[in-house]
Amino acid sequence: MQSRTFSIFLRESILIDGDGLAELLVEHGVGVRKSRTIAVKRIDEDYFADD
Repeated sequence: MQSRTFSIFLRESILIDGDGLAELLVEHGVGVRKSRTIAVKRIDEDYFADD
């Protein structure tokens, strides 16, 4: 039964280029390492609210 399931997956294979492969590797965290984290700041509207 396993070989039959495997053959089903082979029929649905697609080809991707290098850019597509790189995008998938980064998206799924395969073969990549986080080098730095960037903090994104936003305005705290509650701080400036007029009560």
